[in-house]
Amino acid sequence: MIKIRRHEFPTGALPQVLKVLERRLNGELEDLKENAEWFSMALSSATTALDRRCSGDPKADKLETWVACVTAMQIGHALFVSARATSPTVTCQVGHDEHVFRSGAGPWAHAGNWLTAFWLSCVCRDRQRTDDLCQVPVSLLREAGGFDEYIYSWAEALQAYWLKQPELGDKLLAAVDGTDPEVLRPASRSAVLNLMYPPMNLLTQVVRGDQDRFTTELAKTVEWHKDYWTRDEELERDSDGLIALGPLAVACLALDSGFTVEVESEYLPKYLLDGGWVGEFPTSSTRCPSTVQPTNRTRMTPGAPPTTPDEAIAIVRARYAQPKLPDGTPAELRVHEFDIGYLVYAAFPPRTDAAGRPEPAPPGGAKILVSKETGETVTVPNYPPEQAIALYRKNLEHNA
Repeated sequence: MIKIRRHEFPTGALPQVLKVLERRLNGELEDLKENAEWFSMALSSATTALDRRCSGDPKADKLETWVACVTAMQIGHALFVSARATSPTVTCQVGHDEHVFRSGAGPWAHAGNWLTAFWLSCVCRDRQRTDDLCQVPVSLLREAGGFDEYIYSWAEALQAYWLKQPELGDKLLAAVDGTDPEVLRPASRSAVLNLMYPPMNLLTQVVRGDQDRFTTELAKTVEWHKDYWTRDEELERDSDGLIALGPLAVACLALDSGFTVEVESEYLPKYLLDGGWVGEFPTSSTRCPSTVQPTNRTRMTPGAPPTTPDEAIAIVRARYAQPKLPDGTPAELRVHEFDIGYLVYAAFPPRTDAAGRPEPAPPGGAKILVSKETGETVTVPNYPPEQAIALYRKNLEHNA
């Protein structure tokens, strides 16, 4: 395994930064009801939130980081749904809610945003959204302007790869040729050669089926990414450099096609790369699941990190965020036992005894909002591992 460490990045003010980004994004989503030109800002805010989450969660093993990744993907997809719509508005899911956005194409529907949206859909393994993005005419991206010719060939190559079209080779070759320093504008050469060309090279190795060359080139790609984002102090403090999104997405495509990834780096967050969070919650419906279970691959892998109290509380919060729980929803939050043989943490709503009196809760807990309308809350206690396992087994027997 080749290991490449990410450069240092300050995280002291991370909670405050995330709150500011959340407020900003919520405001931009509201503005999108009236004007589609806010899509670029919303996508930028969402990807920045993902980058910042990864600054404090370099492996992306926290639920909140996955939520940030999905949110950014949903906004990127919505941008191009809006750009292609024939109706005045479009309805798109962002988070667990449906939003009605103003439709329309403009400078924001450009090739750079399309690439970001495509990369995110690949990382999230959302095949339907990737299919949708591959139906976006490259002529629409050209109309938005603002980019060198190579990027349009690159978009065509990615669409051809995903759709298994025979012109893939020609499109990929055209994209690579377009990054020749002799044809690039001087101001863009460094970024293109360090950030844009490497994913093209990686995809070439995937198409060729060359595992060894892929590993070698992926290591170079991550090193070039690091070199670019550490060449001066301003870039080093830019959160855009915390994730190598393009290489990460191509590595996801490679992994899903049967390659192994032998490069380990915080620039390629582990649990985004291996798809461990995929399926954790629905990303294309308006409701949260009635019972939320951490059944993703990450949690089913020997040696995977245990579920933490923060993760469990986040799951419980999502569970109770529904405006109204469906009839028949069990009161308990059920958590599967891990293949590694133990359940480190689980959270359940308070129980009552036969007389209807509340059972004593273990120390600790968190207030969770049950009803947004009434403001009613419930305290979710933190159970120690052995007690959580006992309750889990009892709950399984009760619901058998």
